[in-house]
Amino acid sequence: MNMGCTKLIVTIFISAGLFLNVSFKAQAGEYKVLCSSDSYKYHYCRINGQVRSVRLYKRVSDTLCVKGSNWDYDRNGIWVNKGCRADFAVRGR
Repeated sequence: MNMGCTKLIVTIFISAGLFLNVSFKAQAGEYKVLCSSDSYKYHYCRINGQVRSVRLYKRVSDTLCVKGSNWDYDRNGIWVNKGCRADFAVRGR
């Protein structure tokens, strides 16, 4: 399968709202943080120091974790809600 076809398939899966399970390696300067929405409740995971960026590293829950919907971050930490539980790769300032 050529790269153009693969890119099209990935786009179709994402457009259909299906989860694409891709695993990433933590990059230099990142550390992992587990943040969990237990019992589908909102939870804020405070990070020591200021947060520059966060990416979902590995989803642990059966619930899909969608940035801006049931997880996101600010300069002080990560919030999760509605059953999202995941390891997040955090990069500080």
